[in-house]
Formats: sequence, structure tokens, C-alpha cells
Amino acid sequence: MAAYRIGIPILFRHQSRTAPSTCLLASRRHYKPKPTQNHDPRADKPWFQKLQLEKAKEEKKTLGRKIDEMFALEPAIPPPKQDTVTFADERVESDETNPLYKEKPVFMCVPRTNFHEGEGQAMWLTKAKPMGDGKMPQQIQDLAETVEIPDMEEKVHQAILHTRLYDSEVTWIHTKRYGLRQIDALLRISSVLGTTYPELQQRATARGAYVMARYHRGDDLVATQGNPHALLMTSKNPLSALAGQEEVAASKDYELPSFYPISPTIDLIETNIYKGDNFTGFQDGYPFPHAHTLFMLNTKWQTDHTFLVSRGIMYAHAHAVTRAMKQHGVLEEIDLPQPIVVQCVASDGVRFHFIHFQLNTLRHTTDDGIKNMVWVDRDNYLFTDMYPQDIHIFRTRKNRKTKRSYIRKMKTRRDPLLGCQDLNVDVYRKFLACYVNGAVS
Repeated sequence: MAAYRIGIPILFRHQSRTAPSTCLLASRRHYKPKPTQNHDPRADKPWFQKLQLEKAKEEKKTLGRKIDEMFALEPAIPPPKQDTVTFADERVESDETNPLYKEKPVFMCVPRTNFHEGEGQAMWLTKAKPMGDGKMPQQIQDLAETVEIPDMEEKVHQAILHTRLYDSEVTWIHTKRYGLRQIDALLRISSVLGTTYPELQQRATARGAYVMARYHRGDDLVATQGNPHALLMTSKNPLSALAGQEEVAASKDYELPSFYPISPTIDLIETNIYKGDNFTGFQDGYPFPHAHTLFMLNTKWQTDHTFLVSRGIMYAHAHAVTRAMKQHGVLEEIDLPQPIVVQCVASDGVRFHFIHFQLNTLRHTTDDGIKNMVWVDRDNYLFTDMYPQDIHIFRTRKNRKTKRSYIRKMKTRRDPLLGCQDLNVDVYRKFLACYVNGAVS
């Protein structure tokens, strides 16, 4: 029995305060929200919903669209055509019906080509003789000893720290990023000599330059084409010859290596569909038409850099051949009166290879006569890699196989206080000598 005091119910002690009310639970179970006063009874009608949708579309129209509709003007962007052409309709068969089909096949070298015989195979394809006994030409060595930049070691050190540590916040900076950024940083340091040597200002750089060089090598037709993931520096004037006329004449006695019974073109792509025109990468009238240095990157994460050096030889030869055929004619197989020199710096950001190619002849059909020349100074470590790879292999389904699918996490240890270990400034001196070549008398 409940007693009332001033209209407030008072419960006796034997009644539980925490026991839920049965009426309250029932009311929650059968609760239905009451319709609001602004509820439109037409909201459930299909015709009303369609009207509201059209009204919303009208509100989203811009002022310019409303003006175009008011004056019956055509929209700025024409509507898409009904009869669209799909990729299947434009596809061309790779047979004799292709307009680019030719009877004689071509063996094509592209950026992904990997030479299993290494540099010797590339030298046979370019009819080149190795020079220098693994060193740079004497003219470039003299430049490396004489050309100086104030605070050279400190600037190179800061450039490496910037590209390897402060350039990004991600855990792993890939070679495609820090390698190219490091080349840009070293070129920026070298450009301070522009006031000392004014001819350095008559140059330009092109990223992703395309080249197409086609020539006859023996009985086969060989072509080097594509964009080798490199930075091409061009100049207004060509480079001077690295070897004299006596050395060029003495190259007749050199015998090219033989790969019998394997064909030297075994790693190239054989196809009958190709274009027959050579292309230097630049249109006529370009103020810097001569290829100076090709800065090539290693993007395959391979420790063996033989494929990188071979690719550098092929593309340096391609730029020299296209320039020679531009000057003397495409079908002319002659010994050049003035040799053409193209440099190449191949690197993965840590290890540098310096390649100098001198084109002396366009007679590639035979192994006799004078040869082209190539200098290769490889395996120059600019510094010790300060961020060693730390690969963690995690168990997956109770397996411990070291396949790629089981490597779940790869990260690089970073120590800001570690810095750059064992910096070799002489490697940058070689880089600087290649940069100023042609500008210093």
C-alpha cells in the first residue's frame, strides 16, 4: 500500500527500486514515432518523388548552365557520340595485313632487354673495341684532377642526406625516387661552374627522351629504340674525339669476340612490324641537338650491374648513330670523318659506372675495318649504403618458405645520426669531369 505525501508516491521498503517496470518494457517494444506536423502526405507517392528529384537536379545546375538553357545555347562540352569506337575495332593484326609489316625482320633492343653475355655481347652488336683497361679516357682523368668546386665534400654529403633521408617520410625510398633525385642534386652542385665556364649554359636536359636507331649488323637488321628511364643532357656543340686518328686506324687489327654457336642477337626481340625511320628524339631546329651525357638508372634492384652497363653501351651507340645518319644520310655506310662521342653515367644511387662511346664508322655489316671505341669505368661506390635492408619473414599457415608471397614486410632501418659512411669524393670528381667535358679547353 502506497502512502502519498503532497501528491508524490512513496514506495515501501520491501519493493525493489532496481526492478524494471513491465509496462515500461512493453511501451518500448511497441513504440512508434508519431508523424511530425510538417509531414507531407504526398511524400509516399511516386509522382511526388519524381518531382522532388527533378527539383534537386535543377538546384544543382550552375548559373552558366541555366543561362545556356534560358537562351537555348549549346553546352560548352558536347555530348558523347553514340557510335563510339572501342579498342577491339581499332586493333590491327600482327600479320601481313598490318600496314607496318615488312619482309625482313628486325632484332630490337628495348630498355628491358637483358644481355646474358654482358658487355661483350653489347660490344659485338655495336662493333666496338674496349679501351682504357677499365679506366676513363685520359682527357677525362685530367679534368677530374683539375676541376674544383668550393666545399665539394660538404655539398655532396648534404645532397646524399637530402635524397636518402629528408626527401620523403615513407619508410622505404625506392631507387626510382632517390636515384633520380640524387642525379638532379649532383647536377645542381655542378651547375655552379656555369659562371666560370660559360659554355655550360648552352645545354639542356630532357627526361624520358625517346630514340630510334636502325642499322645492319652482319646479315641482320638491328634496332635500338625506346626510353631507357634516363635523363639526357644535350649541348649546342658536339664533343671532341677521345682517341686520335692513329688509335682509330690501329683498331683495324682488333678481332671482335665470337659467341658461336650462340647468335649475338638471341636476347633481342624479333619482329616484322616496325617503323623504318630513325629518330634522334628531337625535331629539326632544336637549339641543343647533340647528345652529351645519358644519365641512366638501375630500376631492377639487381646486384649484378652487367645488364646496366650493356644497356648504357647500346643506348649511347644509338644516340651517336642517329646523329651520324642525320648528318651523312641513312643509307650511307662510311667511316666518319669526324667521330661522334656520347657519354653515359649509369647508377643505382650508390654505385656509378662511367661509359664513353666514340662512333668511328657506320660500316656495321662486316667485322673488318676500323672499329668503334668504348671506355667503361665501372663499380665506383660513392658511399657505403647507410640504410641496409632489414627483411622480416613472417609465418603464414605454419610455413616458413622464403617466397615473395611470404615476405610480408620489408623496411629499412634509419638512423639520422648515422650519416653518410665512407664518402668517396673521387667518384663525384669523375661525375664532374663528365659534366664539364666539352666546356673546358
